Amino acid sequence: MHCVEEYASLHIPEEQQNEVLDTGADKAELLHSNHCLRTLYTDMQKAVEMAEDNNVLLRTENNDLKNQIKSSRQSIQNLQLLVNELEDIRAAKAEKDQICGEIQASRKQLQQLEEQRLDLEHKEELIHQKDFIIEQLKDNMSEYITINQMIPEQEQIEEEKNTDTQEEQAALYVSKSCSESIKRGACATVVLCFSMLGVFGALTPTLSTDVLDTIRHLIEPYCRLHHTGLPPV
Repeated sequence: MHCVEEYASLHIPEEQQNEVLDTGADKAELLHSNHCLRTLYTDMQKAVEMAEDNNVLLRTENNDLKNQIKSSRQSIQNLQLLVNELEDIRAAKAEKDQICGEIQASRKQLQQLEEQRLDLEHKEELIHQKDFIIEQLKDNMSEYITINQMIPEQEQIEEEKNTDTQEEQAALYVSKSCSESIKRGACATVVLCFSMLGVFGALTPTLSTDVLDTIRHLIEPYCRLHHTGLPPV
């Protein structure tokens, strides 16, 4: 703009130039100056237009940079959201792993409890079977003892009915019959006891001392008829 004002102040109309300048040299110099000023003005206009174009380009680039910055900020915010979401996912996964571990431990504990329960049920079943067999054995032994106690009474009744001669023969016969009956009862008792021992041995690998003492006590009256006592069990 300063150049334009300078051009306007230096520009002089041709009529005034003719009046002021009389010589041709001065006129030529003025024409040359005018031409130079016109050229300078044209160059200045081009420079201004180029500057305006550059300003437009710079504004466009500036807007693009602003948009890029805005987009970058938005991307950073989105990235931060993703990071936060990832942290939440990791925390949830850690919590899930902990819960899975607790579930596995609980499942293992439940399996152990179930195995213990089944083992207890099996032991209770064995105990019930043993108790049942012991009760049966006691009943059978009581029956054998009752029969054994009735034999001497029958023998005495038979002896009173017979005469002296017949009494000796009957006594001898009855004694033999009683001995045979006792032997058969004792043998049956022993067989029953050892059968019970076999059943107990099938139920459990080892037999308790109490059961052995009970069986020994039950068969002892029969063994005393022919032996002084039982061998140690």
